[in-house]
Amino acid sequence: MEKRSLKTTETKKTEQVLAAKSYYAVFPNVFCYLQDYAHEYKGKRAQDINGKECKNSTGPGVCFADADNEAPQCYIEDGLLSPCGIPKCIWDYKCYSQNGVNYRGDETTINATKTSYMIFTKHFNCTCESWNDDFPTKHPGTHPRDAGMDKYGLRSVYCRNPNPEKYSQPWCYVGVGQNHDLCEDFAKTTASEVCPYTKKCTTEKYYTQADGRI
Repeated sequence: MEKRSLKTTETKKTEQVLAAKSYYAVFPNVFCYLQDYAHEYKGKRAQDINGKECKNSTGPGVCFADADNEAPQCYIEDGLLSPCGIPKCIWDYKCYSQNGVNYRGDETTINATKTSYMIFTKHFNCTCESWNDDFPTKHPGTHPRDAGMDKYGLRSVYCRNPNPEKYSQPWCYVGVGQNHDLCEDFAKTTASEVCPYTKKCTTEKYYTQADGRI
């Protein structure tokens, strides 16, 4: 009887996690917000951290954030903002879901190699190139005024995936933040690489933190 109960519990837990994976894939940033990207929060929470109702100029309101906010908040009185207490996301920050389009983590490194005399292969790391930079890798379409900069979270030298048609995980253009000379040479033959240290969200811990909602 105890074994059957344990098996039932494990089955329910698995179903819970799978349901969460499916939900977050379709509705990212609903129960949480991504660090440094609070403005992408899409939830409908309508109370602040103390349980007070959110308001707007015409009636009930919801929690929100703009580019200058560190976390979602809402008006509880005219001109008075209050934090909503919404938790930070772990999925798409500590790991990436699906094809990594929504990844907003802080990984910045790719792997590179150099072969000498057709025999010896040297392995080293390169830092990603800034998305609005053109050295050492020239590339079109990701400059400050581009819509894609905000849509895909293209900031600084972070791994991202603004090209899901080609890549199935976060990647970046080859930069020279470390191993300058080696990486500059590598960039001449390899414009971009996937980011090997970004991990896919596959384990339960990344999907069961929706503030007790799943």
